[in-house]
Amino acid sequence: PGDERLRDASEQHERALAEKIGAEAQPCGIRRVRIAPGFGRVAEHLLELASAERAELVVIGTHRRQGWDRLVHGSVSLDIVASARCNVLVVPLVPKAAHAPSESLRRVLVPIDFSPLSLRALHWAAHLLPAGGRLQLVHVAAPYVSAVVELGAYAPLPPLSPEEIAREQGDVERRLRELIPSEFAARGLEFDVEAATGFDAPTAIVECATRLGSDLICMPTHGRSGLSRALMGSVAQGVLKRSPIPVLVVPPPERRPRP
Repeated sequence: PGDERLRDASEQHERALAEKIGAEAQPCGIRRVRIAPGFGRVAEHLLELASAERAELVVIGTHRRQGWDRLVHGSVSLDIVASARCNVLVVPLVPKAAHAPSESLRRVLVPIDFSPLSLRALHWAAHLLPAGGRLQLVHVAAPYVSAVVELGAYAPLPPLSPEEIAREQGDVERRLRELIPSEFAARGLEFDVEAATGFDAPTAIVECATRLGSDLICMPTHGRSGLSRALMGSVAQGVLKRSPIPVLVVPPPERRPRP
């Protein structure tokens, strides 16, 4: 009898939850709601559902927890991004006054490190934009440091001249423009290119997106997980923790499930 009461209560709760979510989702055109109870790690259950449904995109909100709060509660969004085989759209749960979402995408920022994965993200971003939309290509490099460690001591180096700095930035912006296929311009897309500097790439990317008024950041993940991610860090992970706007994360094309 106890098990039956528990099962009845669980089914009643699931129905009520499905009705509530369905009512909120109906204005968005969503007609089907599926409640999947389970135990254990939420991210694993969601990824199993995404695989079963053959989902091409997973959309998830993030609380952007930091410090002790994140250590205790974990991060479902980061776990999904680390393992998902499909694209993941991470939407920060911020107050409406902080960032009102656009009705349609007009400006998408793509961080470019000139790797094949960042070019893959560039093509995804271009397909999201309508004619007249703007692609914002940004490359972040570490600032020039006019010193070098030699035999355990700092040896000064001559600083770069303004002409040398302008020439290096111009070279990066030229390389960014060369990445843009002619078909993008034929579709009516517009472009911005920027060579940014910063010791912390995620912070520099988010600052560029804020200054340029981006509606979305579209970037790749290099597929690091486990110890590799802990040691090497992840630019995508850093952006997800800081960004006040949605971030579309594009995984490697041949990502394999973790053992």
